[in-house]
Amino acid sequence: MKNKILISFLVVTFLNFIGCYSMQSISKGKLLSQENNSKIEVQTTGNKTYVFEPNSYQIEIDSINGTGIMDYNDSYEQFKGKIPLDDITKIKRDTYSSLRTWLLIGGISLGLAILLVPVVIDASKKHVASSINIK
Repeated sequence: MKNKILISFLVVTFLNFIGCYSMQSISKGKLLSQENNSKIEVQTTGNKTYVFEPNSYQIEIDSINGTGIMDYNDSYEQFKGKIPLDDITKIKRDTYSSLRTWLLIGGISLGLAILLVPVVIDASKKHVASSINIK
């Protein structure tokens, strides 16, 4: 019983450290105003997708300059160079959502509580029955 509680606590704690990350669409204007400390995914007019890890790109007035991975028709290649902002059709940024993280932790905790309540009730009934010596 104690092991189940400990494992449940460790799972919730682990999820709290990982958090919920997702790719969020942003505008070109917002891209220009942000720092390069988050992962971005850039889609261009030529159906190419570029993925840049944090701190591997610089945002300039008219382009993105950096080193990343280019995906073109499921063919992946290393990329180093500039992408003009005029060629960009969509930009996504990796963002952390504390609300989603807490909802996930709350849902898991509630689910574990629902699963553990019958176990605790059953254990307490057995304890009460064993403490009463019925002859």
